[in-house]
Amino acid sequence: MIFGDNFYPKKIKHKLNTTLIIDDIFNVGDRKPYSNLEEWEYGCLELIHFPNEFSKEGYDEEYEESFIIFLEKNYDLLFKAGAEDFRIMIDVYCSCSEQCNFEIFDKEKLFRLAKYHISLPISIYQENN
Repeated sequence: MIFGDNFYPKKIKHKLNTTLIIDDIFNVGDRKPYSNLEEWEYGCLELIHFPNEFSKEGYDEEYEESFIIFLEKNYDLLFKAGAEDFRIMIDVYCSCSEQCNFEIFDKEKLFRLAKYHISLPISIYQENN
């Protein structure tokens, strides 16, 4: 997810170099869905992985790499269009009852991501068997 108070992603979406799919997109000032009067106070570009919205069980290097490559190829374009808040939202589903261990983005990938000032919000869900 990419946000900005002065972000107009619709103006640059055709210039994005990516295999990721746009899941949601709106500019500052676009009308909110189901509202005649309310407008978005920020712009947003939400992307998902193609062909799998979710990573495979276990380590999925290609999935992680696709998001890093997206930033490497598109960061300057996005920043110039007003993007200022970059997040890779991570949902972890765990069927264990005591301890849940996982690694997302090894130290090499985190080093590559760090220059983009990106956040990695993580939600963990316990699955009931």
